[in-house]
Amino acid sequence: MSQQQALFYSTYYNTCYNRRILLKSKIDPLEYEEDYFQKKPLNAKQDQKKAQNNDRSKFKKSNLDQKLKQQQRQPLPKNLNTLSGRVITLSRQGYKVQIADSTIFVCSLKGSMKKEQGSAKNLVVVGDIVHFEKVSEDYGVITRVEKRKSELVRLDNLKRRQKQLIAANIDQVFITVSLMGPPLKPFLIDRYILAAIKSGIEPIVVVNKIDYLQERPSFVSDTQFEQDKENFEILKALESSYPFKLFFVSCETGENLDKLKKTMQGKTSVFAGQSGTGKSSLLNLLLAKNLDVGKIKEKTRKGSHTTSISSLIALDGGGHCIDTPGIKSFGIWDLSKQDVALAFPEFAPFSKECKFRACSHNLETGCAVKLAAEQGSIALIRHQSYIHLMQEENLPFWK
Repeated sequence: MSQQQALFYSTYYNTCYNRRILLKSKIDPLEYEEDYFQKKPLNAKQDQKKAQNNDRSKFKKSNLDQKLKQQQRQPLPKNLNTLSGRVITLSRQGYKVQIADSTIFVCSLKGSMKKEQGSAKNLVVVGDIVHFEKVSEDYGVITRVEKRKSELVRLDNLKRRQKQLIAANIDQVFITVSLMGPPLKPFLIDRYILAAIKSGIEPIVVVNKIDYLQERPSFVSDTQFEQDKENFEILKALESSYPFKLFFVSCETGENLDKLKKTMQGKTSVFAGQSGTGKSSLLNLLLAKNLDVGKIKEKTRKGSHTTSISSLIALDGGGHCIDTPGIKSFGIWDLSKQDVALAFPEFAPFSKECKFRACSHNLETGCAVKLAAEQGSIALIRHQSYIHLMQEENLPFWK
């Protein structure tokens, strides 16, 4: 063996040994080789290819998710068999997707999309804009979901750290409460408002059953009746200065239902609220449908769920309404204390005058918001609700 050959093999074996040391020390051997073999001889190229083939990091789930998201941002190739539409209902057969000419396709989900699930329980929901490959005259395979402008979510009943999507691409949510049976809870209204804003949806408050003011119902005690009337007067006094749309309606008399229907035109809406507040009855009158209305339980004055499958209902004159089961709690997800201020925009002009920059508007001296509430410039009930939400500790993911 010549001296030159001996030097080459000695260098090569030293390099292989160094590669093992580098791998154990988590130093990238490819970078090391590029520095050592500046001219990239044949053996170096072969070792580099082997190292690249043995590198499994490119198959990590995080990288796959990133590639899928990059594919979503890329424009779809023009294909006569690729169509787009909106999911109008979920059934046992699959996702029903309606395209621009009102044709409905039953679609399934492409297998590769299931890897993108992440923290959400369901990948496709009512209201989603999807792209699908046409397989037959009435069947397709969903290959892509458009980026959502808003999401209505709630915690999953079984996996509390997993969010369950209820609907997507919603413009406004009608937060439905009743004057009595169940009783009116102002603090609960603000929690719904906060959840809607956090989800990118406009909140609209609907107070139903105002006809109960005329005569006390038999299921309401005298004390509760006076308390409910007082809460109504507080909300009614806020009507002109309330930062969100507020409607007082009655399914029995039809009061203000025309205004409510006009607000729904050209928008995608959903109704949310406690059981028994009359959501299904309102939908029947507003949509001229015959949806099932649940019976009210005498003890709790709460209703039972009457809707089993979510569906997107077209409105006369434009717009849609999503009829979905059981939206009685939603949306308080990864919430910070700074987010609470989103539900109280009327505080903003006064908070700039607070003595402390990080004022909680509660116990601090020199708080301009607290002073405004005491002087009547801000509704006292709104300030109390703000403090209540800030101090609440039993909400999941509350920070």
